[in-house]
Order: sequence, then C-alpha cells, then structure tokens
Amino acid sequence: MARLPAPEIGLSDGVVLLRPWRDSDVPQLVEACKDAQIPLWTAVQDPYAEEHARAWVRGEIGGGEPPGDRVSFAVAEPDDDAQLLAAMSIQRIFQGRTGEIGYWTAPWARGRGVMTSAVRLLAQWSFEEFELRRIELIIAVENSGSNRVAEKAGFTNEGVLRQYRENKGIWRDHYMWSLLRDEI
Repeated sequence: MARLPAPEIGLSDGVVLLRPWRDSDVPQLVEACKDAQIPLWTAVQDPYAEEHARAWVRGEIGGGEPPGDRVSFAVAEPDDDAQLLAAMSIQRIFQGRTGEIGYWTAPWARGRGVMTSAVRLLAQWSFEEFELRRIELIIAVENSGSNRVAEKAGFTNEGVLRQYRENKGIWRDHYMWSLLRDEI
C-alpha cells in the first residue's frame, strides 16, 4: 500500500480546488474531525487528535484504512486555498481497472454542493491519470448525506453489499455505486 503524491498544481473546476495536504491544514483537520458524523462513517480515529492529523498530512495510512494505493486531497475554496472544506482520496487503485473514492465534508461546508463537485472532478482526473474503466463509491446504507452525493455526482446504485465493511466494531450494509469511464 502506498500513498501516491497529489498533483502539486491542484485540480479545480471553479467550485472546488483539490490540492495536496499541508502542515497548515492540521488545525482545521482536527476541528472537522470532532464532528460525530466523520468518525461514524469513516476510518477516522475517535477521538481525533493533532497527532492523527499530522500523520495524515505526512501521508501515513492509519489502521482500518483499505489496502492498496491511494492519492489523497484536501478540498478547498478555489479563491482561498487555505480554507479546508473536505477530504477525499482515490484509493484501492488498480491501474487500467478500478479505483474507489472515499470522502468526508467538514460540517461548515455541508449543503453547498462542494462534495458533489469534488467527486466529479476527482473521478474525471482519475479516469485519465490511472486509465480506469470504473470508479466505485462504497457507502454505508444509513449514510444519507454521502449517498445523496453519489447520486448527484452521476453514479449508479448497483445494490446492497450485506455486512460488507466493519467500522469501529459495527458491520454495516453498504451501497455499491459505480461510474464507468464513458459516463463522465
């Protein structure tokens, strides 16, 4: 498993900017991960502390993270790249085949369409960068916010994966969402 570097120039669609993580992101990362929804649906440690944020920014992969290569991005405002809005990765990358996008949105950025734009932007870049045929989103059935993002971003719900992933001692059913290269 390797964390591949994010493009230094970043990726933007005018709504969001996907950029590499910086040490200056640590305070906002810690503040965002205090929100109960983030550790509930992700592998983020609970409670989340500064040492967790520093490790993430350095590119260290924590326990509970899915295996495989990944590229992680801080999601920021395009005109103020210091304002952290969200976090996302393309992970479990199999060159020429598939990848999986994972994400969370900071509480102060929810409801603005930030993540829908970010998912579309990352999917488009990933199809080209890794020659993927398919990108997946695997989202807990009860995670209504992330499932709305998947639908709005144009992914197809392929069905339920029963007790597919364990997170913090709970095995949950997950929806399998997919987007094919020619659907972007």
